Amino acid sequence: MNTGRTRFKKGNKGGGRKPIPDELKQQLSEAVPDAIKRLKELAKSKDEAIALKASIYLINREFGKPRETHAVLGAEGLPLSIKVEVIEKK
Repeated sequence: MNTGRTRFKKGNKGGGRKPIPDELKQQLSEAVPDAIKRLKELAKSKDEAIALKASIYLINREFGKPRETHAVLGAEGLPLSIKVEVIEKK
């Protein structure tokens, strides 16, 4: 049974998010300096948890979030090794 949940709505041909209205973009742009100022204040909080969260947020905004890494282990828990061999065509 098709519930219609997967169909694209009219006017949004590419799917995904709808564009943000220009008026809202302007309001958000005006709020950014105050938000950054507040984050800087929170980063100096006496509450360590608040200071840590605000600091991490500021750092992530400036430099990006660290990439997530995963260790892939082979037999006996040792890291996998990959051998690349170049074969020349005769």
